[in-house]
Amino acid sequence: MVYLFGNVQIISAPIPMDAHNTSIAPIAYLTPVGLIIAWFSEKKRPNAFLKFHIRQSLGLYLIGFIYGVLTEFLWGFLSIPILSIVMYVGIVTLLLLGIMAAAEGSQTPVPIVGSAIQKILKRI
Repeated sequence: MVYLFGNVQIISAPIPMDAHNTSIAPIAYLTPVGLIIAWFSEKKRPNAFLKFHIRQSLGLYLIGFIYGVLTEFLWGFLSIPILSIVMYVGIVTLLLLGIMAAAEGSQTPVPIVGSAIQKILKRI
């Protein structure tokens, strides 16, 4: 819609059908606490878009956690610092890509692991 106020023209973009979920979905990627907030919000108002991003975020956090546990307890004496740096920078990059997709209102899986995350966590 276009509104005219004197010489000023204001263009209003349409608001998405459910702006609540498009504003909550990026929060799921920010911290594990944000993931919990998004989880309870989705349980209160079920939505496939929000559920998609909760699965993506949960999967990325689980990958980071599992990698951390494996390197700490199983490979502690064999860990390679540069590999850990690359892994964690990769996870943060994927989280940022997830935030951008959620903010745009897109259900695009994160690269490399996103499709697998959706298949593994499909019951969530």
